Amino acid sequence: QDAKAINIINILCWKKNYKDLIASKFLSLLSVSKTSIQHFEEDIQKKELYLVAEEQGKILGYLGASRIKDKASPYSFEINYLYVHPKHQGKGIGSLLWKAFQKNANKSPFYLYMIKGNLQAQKFYLKKGGIHQKELDKTKVARGISLEEEFFSFKF
Repeated sequence: QDAKAINIINILCWKKNYKDLIASKFLSLLSVSKTSIQHFEEDIQKKELYLVAEEQGKILGYLGASRIKDKASPYSFEINYLYVHPKHQGKGIGSLLWKAFQKNANKSPFYLYMIKGNLQAQKFYLKKGGIHQKELDKTKVARGISLEEEFFSFKF
């Protein structure tokens, strides 16, 4: 059940947040299916840290992070996802998930990649103390499209 709700939030956020950054043809293909729900079920099981924000049993947002396995890395975690349902954005839910993550990660240093041009996310991460390290930005291919990503690091 959680995987389906998370899948729906993911799709709604992509369609809202990336509408000017990613081809509309690609975004229009995003949909809830058995395969996509199964993907999120598997992903939830793989992540070392998966947090959800709920109200009256309804998921409003989620954060997923993986522990960094490389002992030489200066970081302990990578945040892979932080999405809040579009109807609930701007209400502090992302900040609540952020604080819960910090507590669970014991304030260890961490990083994340965000899609370049997502000014709302960039503002949020800078406000949370993120440092954009342009030399670590990258381009990745996901589902056949090329995405430019910006690297942000966080230390406490």
